[in-house]
Amino acid sequence: MNAELELHAAILDKLGASIPNIFGNDAPVLDNVTQDQKAPYITVGDALLNDFSADVTTGFNALFTINVWSDYLGQAERKYCLLSTSDDADE
Repeated sequence: MNAELELHAAILDKLGASIPNIFGNDAPVLDNVTQDQKAPYITVGDALLNDFSADVTTGFNALFTINVWSDYLGQAERKYCLLSTSDDADE
């Protein structure tokens, strides 16, 4: 498996099945969104990987997007979901 697919799978695993939102219910984390999916929901976008491997070490920097899809007027629900995902990322 390539590094981007492994990272995508690890992110989905870390986020879990859903993220709490401000209304007390959960926004599902989805890898495959159907046309009838109701908001809010979360998807993981593409990753940008920069290899910094050298003779004595292997590694890469990764930048990826977490998309929060919401019908809520304003930014509160989206920001709440993103803050919840950043708590998961710190672990």
